[in-house]
Amino acid sequence: MPRRNRPAVLIATLICTAVSRAQTPNAAIQVSPTQLGFNDANVAFSQTIQVASGSESIIVDVAIDGGSPNAPPPGWLDVGSRTVTTPGRLRVFIGRLPAIGKYSARLVFRVRAAGTALSTLAVPVTLEVKSTATEFTVAPQSLQFLGQTGSFLPGQYIFLRGSTCSEVTIRTSEAWLGVLPDAIPNCNRLQVGLRGGITPSRAYRGVISLIKGSARIDVPVTAFLVPPGPVLGTSPNGLQFETREGNGNALTRNITVRNDGAGGFDWTARVVEVTGPTSWISLGAISGKVDADTDGRVPVRVDPGRLSDGTYYALIEIAAAGARSSPDLVPVVLRVEDAASPVIVAPSPSGLLFSVLEGSAPTEPQIVTVFTSSVRPVSFRAVGVDEEQSLDWLSVSPPTGNTSTGSPGRTGVFVRPGLLKAGVYRGVVNTLASSGTADVRSVNVTMVIRPKPVVAPPPQQPPPTQPPPTDPPKRQVDRVDNRTAEGCTPTKLAATHTGLVSSFSTRVGWPTPLNLRVVDDCGDTIKGAQAVLTFSNGDPPLVLGNLLDGNYGGTWVPRNPAADSITIKADIAQAALSTSIELAGRVVPAATPIVAPNGVLNVFDRQPYGPLAPGTIIEIYGASLSGGALEAKLENGRLPEAVNDVSVIFGSKRLPLYYVSAGQINAQIPMDAGADQLLPLVVRSGTNLSVPVRVPIIGQQPGLLAYDDSRLKGHDENFALLSATNPARRGRPIVLYLVGMGITSPAVVSGAVSPGSPLAALPSQPKVTFAGKAAQILFAGLTPGFVGLYQVNVVVPADVTPGELEVVLTQGDSTSGTVKIQVQ
Repeated sequence: MPRRNRPAVLIATLICTAVSRAQTPNAAIQVSPTQLGFNDANVAFSQTIQVASGSESIIVDVAIDGGSPNAPPPGWLDVGSRTVTTPGRLRVFIGRLPAIGKYSARLVFRVRAAGTALSTLAVPVTLEVKSTATEFTVAPQSLQFLGQTGSFLPGQYIFLRGSTCSEVTIRTSEAWLGVLPDAIPNCNRLQVGLRGGITPSRAYRGVISLIKGSARIDVPVTAFLVPPGPVLGTSPNGLQFETREGNGNALTRNITVRNDGAGGFDWTARVVEVTGPTSWISLGAISGKVDADTDGRVPVRVDPGRLSDGTYYALIEIAAAGARSSPDLVPVVLRVEDAASPVIVAPSPSGLLFSVLEGSAPTEPQIVTVFTSSVRPVSFRAVGVDEEQSLDWLSVSPPTGNTSTGSPGRTGVFVRPGLLKAGVYRGVVNTLASSGTADVRSVNVTMVIRPKPVVAPPPQQPPPTQPPPTDPPKRQVDRVDNRTAEGCTPTKLAATHTGLVSSFSTRVGWPTPLNLRVVDDCGDTIKGAQAVLTFSNGDPPLVLGNLLDGNYGGTWVPRNPAADSITIKADIAQAALSTSIELAGRVVPAATPIVAPNGVLNVFDRQPYGPLAPGTIIEIYGASLSGGALEAKLENGRLPEAVNDVSVIFGSKRLPLYYVSAGQINAQIPMDAGADQLLPLVVRSGTNLSVPVRVPIIGQQPGLLAYDDSRLKGHDENFALLSATNPARRGRPIVLYLVGMGITSPAVVSGAVSPGSPLAALPSQPKVTFAGKAAQILFAGLTPGFVGLYQVNVVVPADVTPGELEVVLTQGDSTSGTVKIQVQ
C-alpha cells in the first residue's frame, strides 16, 4: 500500500454522484455519504464510504480510473480493498501525493453476480494540491499531570507530525519538566516526565518549546497535586441516547464512579436538572461504595414516552462526602427523531477483543445485542469482514435476525485462527437494518493470535549401566519449555475501540464517550500506556485517561461538523511498543453550548489550564454559549445567577454573572469553592447543557491587572492612572488591582459588592517586590464598591533604581505573572 504524505496546504474534493443502472431490484446498491472532502488538515486521515444493498449480501468490486472509463488509474488515490461485501465500508485515502496542480479520478463500484455487472456507481474524485511541503504539528497540544503529593505520576508522550525527534530542538521553561526523545528508530514521540521539587499541594505551570527550523510550537504543561486522600472521579463525562417518537429506547448506559486517590468513600447520585414535559430519565443506582481497587456504577436509562421530535437534556450529580473533587456533574442528552425517520440499528458492545493461540479451533461466540428504536420488529443483517477484506477469519451466527425496542436482536461473533500466523488482526461486524437506508453500524473486532509454545524434546538419557527395570515403561510426557512459553516477547500493541462503533454518528457539542481496550501481541493487558486521539475535522487532540484493566477512556466534545465523514486516529504508546488505529463516522451540526478545553481563564492572568482561586473573576470561552450579548446588572447589591436565559453551574452552585455572549461569559468563582480539587463547570443556555470542563481550584492564585504589553495598570496615591507621563515615585504609595486572592475577613458573599466598612481584608498579607526589593504593604483586600476585585496598596521602595522595573506579587505558594512599571 502506498505511503501517504501530508501537505501543508492541500484541498481535495471527493464528490460522489451515483447513477444506478440496476437490472434487478436486489442488485441495486447505495453509497453513503455522497460527498467526501480532503484538505490540508485531514489528508493524513482515511475516509470511509458505506456500501449497502437490498435484502441480501452481495459482493461489490471497486475500481479506480483517471476520470473516464478508459483513463488509467492515478497513483495518488487508493482504497483499502478492491471488494466490498454489503453491508460494508470502503476506506479511501490519498496515497502518493502528486506535484502541485489539479487532478481528476473516479471510484467505480460494480455489483458482482456470476461474473456479470448488474449495477454500477461512478464516484468522481478531484484533487487540488497547492503545496507539497510537510507541516510540523504535535499532539496533544497541551499536557496535564494530575495526582497526589508523594504519589508517582507516570510520564506522558508528545507525538510529532511531520518531523522526527532528531530534527526538533527541545526547550523547557521549568526545571521540574523533563523531556527525552523515545529510544526507537525514526523516533516520532517525546517522553515527558516530572522531576523532583514539586511536592507541595499546589499547581505548577510550564511550557515545552519544540523548534524545527523557523517553526516553533509551545506545549503548555500543568501539574496539579493535591494532598493524599480519596478523590472522586467519573467516566464518561456525558452520555447520549437517540430514539424515534413513540418507539422507546431499550439501551442502558453506565457511568463509572471511581476513586482517583487513596482510601475509599460512599457516593450518591441524583438528577438535578431535566428539560422536557416528562421525567424521561431514571437511575439504576443512587448510592454505593468505592475504594482504590473497586469502581461503582450508575446505570442510566431513558423512557421518551410521548416526547416529541427534539433534543432534551438532563444533569446527573454524583457526590461523595469526604472526597475531593466532589460533586461531579454528568450531562445526558436525548435526541428524539420524527417517527417517520429511518430505523437504525445500534449494536452493543461496540468493540470485541479475542486472544487466541496459534492454530487453535474456532472460539466460543461473544454476543452482540442489536438494539433499535422500533416497536415493530425490524429485520437486520450482520456481516463479519477482515479490515482489508482479504482474509476469512471473522464469522457471525446467525447472520440475520429481527430486532425491536422490546425485544432486541442478538448474534454471536467468533473467530477462526485456522492457519493464520501469530499477530494482530482487525476486522468489523457490519450491521444494517432493512429500512432502506445505507446507515451501517460496525462493531470493532481485534484478534490477537499468540505464538504456540515451543515443546522441548525429551532430554537424551545416557546408556544404561544396568539392566532396565522389569516394570513396563511409562509414557513420556512432552515437557513445555516454560521459558519459551512465558517468554513471548511483545513487539507491538493491539487496541480496540470499545466506546464508539465504527461508522458512528454524533453531533456538535454532544458528549461522545471514547474508550480503548489495549493489549500487546502476546495478549497481555497493558496498563501504563498513553492514548492520544486526533481528529480529521480539526478538533483539538484528546488524551484518554488510564482506567482499570487496560481500558483508556475520555469524552470527546465535537467542535467542528463533519456531516459527510470524519476519521479519528488513535496513537497508543507504551515504552518501546506502539500502534495506531482509525475510527470513521460523522458529526452532524448542532447549536449546542461548548466550553473550550482551555477556555476557563483568570481574567487578569489568562494562562491556559491555570488554577483558579475562590472569588476569582473568570472568562469562559466557547461557542453557542448564549443567544445574544448582554451585560448583567446588580440586583440588590448582587450579581444575578442567570442572564439572557444563561447560567453557569459550578459543582453544586451557580456562578454570579457579569456578562454573557455567544463566545464568552464572565463570571465569579464562588467564595466558598474550597481548595485542592477539580470541580466541573457546565454552561446552561436555554434548555441546552454543555459538557463539563474540570477546573483546578487552589487557595490563592493572584492575577495582576495590566495592559496587553504587560505594563501595570494601577493608580497613584491621588487615584490618577499610572502611565509613562505619570510614573510611580520612589517612597510613595500606589494601588495595584488583582483578582484571585481568595477569602477575606470579614467574608463576602459570592457576587456581592464589597463593603467599605469594615473593609474585607486578607487574613495574611502578600509580598510585593519591585526589581526584587520588597515593598511595604499598607492594605490588601477587596476593593469597596466592586464585585470580586482586590487591591493592594504598597509603598514603592525608596532605594530602587529608577526606570522600568518588574513587579511580582507572591501569596502563599502562588505567584502572579510578572508586570512592568515605570518608576521615577
